[in-house]
Amino acid sequence: MEVRVSHLPIETLELLRQIVHPLFADMPEPEVQSDSGKLSNQYALPPVEDVDGAVVELAGKMAEELRHPQQDITDVTASAQHAPEIFWAAMSVALQTVGLDSPPRLRLCVGSDVDSAALLECWRHFQQNACIDVVLCPEWGALPEKGSYTWIRQDNLQLDSLTRLAAASVSLRRAAQLSSVPGMIDGTKLLLPSPPKPTWPNKRMTKVWHSCDSVLDTAAKKARQGFRVVAVNSGSAYQIGGAFLTGGPHALEEAMCTQSSLFMSLQQAQRLAYDYNLLDAKGQPVHIPETGAVLSPNVEIFRQGVSHGYAPCEEGPVLLAGVVTVAMPNLSPKVLHNPVEWRTRPQREALIEKKMNAMLQGAEMVDADVLVVSDIGCGKFGNDPRLIGATLGIVLSRYPGHFQEVVITGGVRFFDAVCEAVGPGFVVSHKEPQHRPDLDAISTVSTRTGTTDSESSGGIWGYAKKILSPSKDMQQRLDTQSTMPRRSTGAEALVIGRQDTYMSNVDTNSSVKMVRATAVPAVPPMPRQGSQRVAPRQSSLSSGPRRASLSSEPRVASKSIGDGFGMAVHTPPQRRSSSVPRRGV
Repeated sequence: MEVRVSHLPIETLELLRQIVHPLFADMPEPEVQSDSGKLSNQYALPPVEDVDGAVVELAGKMAEELRHPQQDITDVTASAQHAPEIFWAAMSVALQTVGLDSPPRLRLCVGSDVDSAALLECWRHFQQNACIDVVLCPEWGALPEKGSYTWIRQDNLQLDSLTRLAAASVSLRRAAQLSSVPGMIDGTKLLLPSPPKPTWPNKRMTKVWHSCDSVLDTAAKKARQGFRVVAVNSGSAYQIGGAFLTGGPHALEEAMCTQSSLFMSLQQAQRLAYDYNLLDAKGQPVHIPETGAVLSPNVEIFRQGVSHGYAPCEEGPVLLAGVVTVAMPNLSPKVLHNPVEWRTRPQREALIEKKMNAMLQGAEMVDADVLVVSDIGCGKFGNDPRLIGATLGIVLSRYPGHFQEVVITGGVRFFDAVCEAVGPGFVVSHKEPQHRPDLDAISTVSTRTGTTDSESSGGIWGYAKKILSPSKDMQQRLDTQSTMPRRSTGAEALVIGRQDTYMSNVDTNSSVKMVRATAVPAVPPMPRQGSQRVAPRQSSLSSGPRRASLSSEPRVASKSIGDGFGMAVHTPPQRRSSSVPRRGV
């Protein structure tokens, strides 16, 4: 019996053939195991007309099979209900979800109603596509405009979902070619905040201004000007990349994963979280610490934002110092895969403040000059932009002089709240600075007040500012701390990851034993056995509730991030079998 191929429109088939994983290029031809007396009805899938739903549903089942192979081969049941293109597109999504670093051996279990020859012929076509440099493919370009690009964020028709899913696959193929990805994955860290010390590392003022561009478009622009830039991502702690691999409408996280190599770092964060049994307050597994953040260093941007249809960057890829991902509370019951926030407002405000501290401390760890942050959590999660903006402004006030610029994107109310809350040490403007600030010429501190002046009264913003002189106490701090090294500002964080320092101050009240990182001189790389580093001792997990046990001799990585400032953590606990494979594409 022939598999349905002709029933799918040409446009749908072309999109399905773009959803191909790079591992197809080196994958051995699948084996076929036929059962002439059995029909292939294992998967209860949506009807053939729901192509995007069929791909996502089938990919989820295939991912489970890939996580639990039998010896060195994975059995996958092929169904005659859908075209071969749907089957292999789903396999590509499953490989992207699992994150294998080597191609698997597949054995296709087919019934009497499946045309195995058509399946293998389609596999060969996917393998040919995987061997082609993605930059040379027709799909490496802007998405269809359809009058405007608002459909990327709003529309959810079948072709819209398939187009977004194909764009995600193309971006992952491009990211797999980048030389910066291994270092980004090795440097990925899970962070919890530590109380900042009230210090002012130098006399420079931090300029806070608004950009109408997207987060990564703004970050790429500043990075090309020579700044070390950190962008902030609002992510889902329960589903990596949000709807990035399901074809759903794009919000901030989905857009950032499509534009850059960020998704692979978030996969590494999931592996670290699994190793340490990272849970939220209700015991659900998460890959972003509930009171912290994920630090992804050396994220490379290669596509423009939604307003440009994800067109390739005209000036070529650009490298950021890092991306910090935080998971904001979800107040909208319409958002799937994210529990609705249950805390009271005061508890929620305290939680957001901790997230903001971890965010800024993560930016400090990679020595950021510019921080680019949008109205995180104020879109589909439904948070109040004035609350989030005011919290960010208050937390920023604890880091005067740590950043040269803080760029706010997003809505007016969010920027307004940030400007009202920031304290001394910040110069507020609605325009981008045209040059680096002249530290000797700055003798005043700008804050938001209820009056207007000639500098801020123009434009659509009409923001009011009042110029104040610094207090005697502040002036004394400026004079006495102007020569303080930037790295001694006390911006520390509780870290879970692979880093370069000695561990102390264990938090025994946490379900995961986290430690404060104290900077020490870098040490030589440890010897390797094959592709694994050799550690003197390893921590272990006890039976029952999983808790990491720290050994007396920490494992130290061979790399550190930025100017010799590093952190260290013990070897992740060993487990009998991992449902999360090691890193890969």
